[in-house]
Amino acid sequence: MRVKDSYPTRRLGDKNFLIKVSAEGRLGKDVSLAELETKVGGQVKVLAKGYFRDAASGILNQGVLPPKVGQETFFTIHWLLSNYGTDVNNIKVSAPLMAGVRFTGNAKSSFGSSPVYDQLNNIIIWKVDRLLATQGVIDQPLEAVFQIAAMPTNDLVGQYMPLVGETRLVATDEFTGKEVSTIV
Repeated sequence: MRVKDSYPTRRLGDKNFLIKVSAEGRLGKDVSLAELETKVGGQVKVLAKGYFRDAASGILNQGVLPPKVGQETFFTIHWLLSNYGTDVNNIKVSAPLMAGVRFTGNAKSSFGSSPVYDQLNNIIIWKVDRLLATQGVIDQPLEAVFQIAAMPTNDLVGQYMPLVGETRLVATDEFTGKEVSTIV
């Protein structure tokens, strides 16, 4: 039996999906019945975007485009969270800053705490206590914005400058009790 790849999310109550299978077997006069119920885990998505011109964020970026060796150019990084299927908690989104990039200290969030900089590990971390099953699907995603300053070096002339590394999300699915993770 094939199971759907995804389940529709159209209203607030669309969550905590179950797969139920019932089977009946007969051998002569003997009848056997069996039922199986499996919880379907949710999916949390994080989208990472970077901007130079970003008036909508309320954070002013400055510098030259394209970036020049030895000169700082400021960018804003946006993380957008969407959640499907189950409520999740203990959400942690993180990404390392690449060489020549520094956190300016300017950060904000549409929900809960703002991203913070872990200087020891050179990563930006955003923690969210809880995310409901339909947040970001039938309404606006949760969003965090932080500003970075990038100063290219000579070895990057004529190339794209990496600003942040892979964005990782880890959370706990409240319905199944399992860890949910994704990397973008």
